[in-house]
Amino acid sequence: MSKLRGHHLICLNFFKGEGYSEEFVEAVRKAVSSEKVVVVSGGDDVCEKCPSWENGCKSYGEDYIRRIDELALSLLGIKEGEEVSWKEIRDRLKGAMKTWRREVCSECEWLKVCRETEIWKSV
Repeated sequence: MSKLRGHHLICLNFFKGEGYSEEFVEAVRKAVSSEKVVVVSGGDDVCEKCPSWENGCKSYGEDYIRRIDELALSLLGIKEGEEVSWKEIRDRLKGAMKTWRREVCSECEWLKVCRETEIWKSV
């Protein structure tokens, strides 16, 4: 079972196999291939393999990332420590995406990649 922080519960649904490095891409593949995830606070299984991780996110700043983690959990109705399946997460995406797109996606360097996925078009 993968350990994931809040925003990864939303963002990893749009993963297409692109990333910073092969090690990072493999960490994401592993996370999205597990049936269930446990929600954690702070760095998770994906962060640990990201070259922008150094005791916090260097790309966006850990304060910002923690704010969007909280927003993701609120929009999905999930709490830290909870075990949740990818199916449950995907079932909740539709209700979360309008706010998520407005509040988070416009500032994200991965927006172009996400827009090219089939799931983006369906939620």
